[in-house]
Parts: sequence; C-alpha cells; structure tokens
Amino acid sequence: MVGSSSTGKTRACWEAVRPLAAHGWRLWHPYDPTRAEAALADLGRVAPRTVVWLNKAQHYLGNQQTGERIAAALHTLLAHTDRGPVLILGTLWPEYTDLCTALPSTEKPDPYGRVRELLTGRTLTVPDAFDEEALRAAVLLAQNADRFPADALTRARAHGRITQDLAGAPALMRRYDYGIPPVKALLETAMDARRLGVGLHLPQAFLTDAAVPLPASWEAVPGVRALRGSRPGPQHSSDLPQWCGRGTQDVASDGVIAR
Repeated sequence: MVGSSSTGKTRACWEAVRPLAAHGWRLWHPYDPTRAEAALADLGRVAPRTVVWLNKAQHYLGNQQTGERIAAALHTLLAHTDRGPVLILGTLWPEYTDLCTALPSTEKPDPYGRVRELLTGRTLTVPDAFDEEALRAAVLLAQNADRFPADALTRARAHGRITQDLAGAPALMRRYDYGIPPVKALLETAMDARRLGVGLHLPQAFLTDAAVPLPASWEAVPGVRALRGSRPGPQHSSDLPQWCGRGTQDVASDGVIAR
C-alpha cells in the first residue's frame, strides 16, 4: 500500500487481514532485534497461512545493505508454492516507493534491483483524500460510530482528508496535555476563539493579547518567571517551546512568558 502520511495505509491492511484469523491464518511482524535482522533470520521459516506484516516497509527494503537480501527471500517465499498460501503486506510512502523502483542510469549500479522486481505490479495507491462516494459511505458509517468520525467529517469534509484528521487528533491532544501553562494559555485562547466563531487563521498578536488575563496561581516553570499580572515588553519566539513558534517570526508575549 503506497500513500502519504496518515492516509490509512496500515488500517486498510489491518481490515484486509482481520477475516483471515477465523480461517486459521497467523500474522507475523518481524521487528526484534531490528526489523531487517528479524526478517532475514526467520523468513525462511514462514509457514503456510501466514500474513507477513511489513508495515513501514522502507525499514525492510530501503536499506542498501539488507534490502536486496530481504527482497530475494520474499521472492523465494512467493515462488515456492509448497510454502503457501502466504500473504505479504507492506506500507510505503511515495518517496520510498520511487527510490526503490526507479531505474538507474546505465553507468550507475542498481542497488534496488530485486526490490524493484518485487514491487513492480504489486502496489496499490491510497489516495490523499476521500472522493464523494467515499465521503457518503463515511457519513453513513459515522452515524453508528463514536463521535470522532463525525467530528472529523465536520472539520474535514470540504477537502476530504478525513483519515489525516483522525490520525492527527491524538498527537494534538498530547501536545495540549503535556504543555507548560503558558503554552496551554495560547492553545486555550485559540480554542475559545474558534468556539466563538473566529476564523481558522489566528494572528499571533491576537493570541498573545487575548492570553494576557492568566491565573496568578500558576506554579513557576523551570527557567521561566511565574506570571503575576505584569506585562513585559515583547519577547522573542525562542522563549516558547520550538514547536509553539514553528513557522513564525517574533511573538509579542505580553505576559505569557516572562524572564
């Protein structure tokens, strides 16, 4: 399965193999001590009715030292009918697929020849966005699911990037849960602004000004003076965690961070 980040490649593979368990199939995910080492050590022992699970297959096939050997072992497994049936599933980003399947120029070596032979004609592309038919099906499924699919459809239906919305939510929640108080103040200001109908694009000046009325009871953060209602001069964005100021210039802190 070839697709960009968070497009549902792994979930699509999982949904495909789930029914096989009822028919005696097993799933093998080689990863210990490393993915490549585990695959090389035990591919020769794969028994019939085994799903070989190569999620993020660049870790198996993209290494020039081991990728060709793993590809050759997979080819041998598929070629020996007495070892089947077997199912080999892998996921790749497009850039890794291009790297492993590109034909080299005549004067250069071919480091991915066996990998290219293995992948050619055996890839399925996962689109970046749901088309109209898929969106209609998602709406029907969301009616009997928890609130998360329905919320994702509300936010992302216009552009169809539903799986990216669902996949990104846990990471965003972790950012919020683990954020220091000044960072949470900015995030909560943005949340309140969106709740009250402000547009998607929130200027930094708006966020920092709106985040000024902060509780005086906050505990001190290491390296940052506790806030006591003062309004210091503008601070540079380096005072905030790197991810908070990513893609920005200067941040007028106005009491959000004070040295």
